[in-house]
Amino acid sequence: MMYKIMGLNSILSAFAMSALTLDGVKLGDGQTAMESLFTSMCFFLVSRSTPAKQLAKQQPISSVFAWPVMATLACQLLGYRRGVAVPGVLWLADGQPMAFQGDLEGEFEPNLTNTDTRLQKTTQHAASFLANYDGHPFMQPLSVNRPLMYSLVLFVTAIIACASEVTPDLNHSLSLVLSPNEDSMGDGHSAGFLKYKPS
Repeated sequence: MMYKIMGLNSILSAFAMSALTLDGVKLGDGQTAMESLFTSMCFFLVSRSTPAKQLAKQQPISSVFAWPVMATLACQLLGYRRGVAVPGVLWLADGQPMAFQGDLEGEFEPNLTNTDTRLQKTTQHAASFLANYDGHPFMQPLSVNRPLMYSLVLFVTAIIACASEVTPDLNHSLSLVLSPNEDSMGDGHSAGFLKYKPS
């Protein structure tokens, strides 16, 4: 379970990094630190999961290279790429201002590409824990590992709050910009590429 989640999260991070690099966008240090700390905490709490109290009739999968494991990982990655990553890139291309120029060597500037990629990445990290947690019949269900369950609930709640922009100060503290409205999409003055400053 640990290797499966770690492998999935590593590939998801590589997808996100490639998308940002192609647009010449840097990662924010604060964003990376917060996400890494929370993900590391979830990994630690996963390691504290306990086995089921009764032995199962079937034998658990003992290799991460077994075909059921590889098939589920491939389906998750394909679903993410086709259902989330590609539509997100196309949406960003429509909202990209003509004057926007990425610079990997310059200072980090919050922008829509970074915000969208960061939210996608953190959402998929949380989903990888929820989808790949091994419960019945070999381990206790997620509801028994209450610290992990509450941490994931907090993680998902924070992602929803940032994506819905209900607390602009939280977005600002994480260097996440506000989404552009329909009037500003593609006119070269998209609000999503302007650095957010609270009133």
